[in-house]
Amino acid sequence: MSVISGWEVNKLVYDRQLKTGFTNEAQMAQFYNMIFEDMYNGMTLALNDMEMVCEGTAIAQEIYASVVNGQKTAVNLITAYNKAFGLTGQDVMTVAKAQYNDKFIKWANYKMETDVKKAGQVSNFYTPVKTDNGNVERELGAFKMHVLADWATMSEYYLLADTYHENFVKGLGGYSEVITWQNRTGDALADTPYEDDSFESNSQIDVIADFTLSNDPEKAVEVAQGGIIAHVFSSDRMLSMIDDVRTKSQYNAIGERTVYAHRADIGYAIRPKEIGITYYLSDTDWTLPDDGSDDDDDGNG
Repeated sequence: MSVISGWEVNKLVYDRQLKTGFTNEAQMAQFYNMIFEDMYNGMTLALNDMEMVCEGTAIAQEIYASVVNGQKTAVNLITAYNKAFGLTGQDVMTVAKAQYNDKFIKWANYKMETDVKKAGQVSNFYTPVKTDNGNVERELGAFKMHVLADWATMSEYYLLADTYHENFVKGLGGYSEVITWQNRTGDALADTPYEDDSFESNSQIDVIADFTLSNDPEKAVEVAQGGIIAHVFSSDRMLSMIDDVRTKSQYNAIGERTVYAHRADIGYAIRPKEIGITYYLSDTDWTLPDDGSDDDDDGNG
C-alpha cells in the first residue's frame, strides 16, 4: 500500500520590507537565506510527520493481519503471558500490573527477542500477507526495532542495562526509541499544549485504512489500539520520501510583493510481504470493529 500527495509552504516578501530593512547586500542575502532555510525546515518536519504516519499505518496493518489473516504480526503480550503461565482469576496479569512487574518485563523482552530470531527463519508467518516464495532467511542485522521510550526505560530499570543493550541495541541492525507512535492531539497555541504525556497516550495509534489492499475506500477499517511498546520490522518494510523538490516565485507588481512557493511530492509505501511484528499491552485483544451490518433496517439491533 502506498500514498503520495503534494506538499507546499509559502513565504511572502514585501518590496518596502527589502528597501528599508537593510543597509547592505550581505544583510539582504542573509534575510533571503533565512527564508529558504525556514522552508527547508518545514519540509523536514513534514517528512518526520510522514514517517510517523507511515509507521502507524504499518503497525495498524500488522494488528489487522493478526486477526483477519491469522498471521503472527501482532502480539498482545498480556494475553500471551497469561497463556504461557496458565494464569487465571486474581493471578491474571493486567496492564496496570505489568508495567511494574519485573518478571513480566523480563519475559516480554525474552518473547520479543525469541520472535525476532524465529522471524529470520520462518518469515512467512510474520508478514501481513503470506509470501509466494515461502520463507526467506534473514540475519538479525536485517531487522530494525523501534521501542517506546516508556518501555525502554522500564526495561533498563528492571533488567541489567548492559543485557538489554547487548540483546537489542547492538543485536539488531537498527534500534531506536520513540516518544510516541503518532503526533499527540492538542492545541499547539494553548498555554499547556499536549499535557497528556501518559503511557496510554504515547503508546496509542488510531488509523483508518483499507488493509485488504484493494484500494476500496468502502473497505476501510479503523484500528485504534493502545499499549503499543515495540515494533520490529525488516529494513525493506517501510519507505517515506520527499521527491521533486522545487521552489517557484511570483511577483505581484500591484501589491509590491513576491510570493515564494516551496513544493515537493511527499508520500510513503508499506510492503505487506515484508516482516513486521507489533507488540502491545492490553487487557483485551484487538478485534474487528462492529460495522452494524447485523442491525435491523429501523436501526434497532
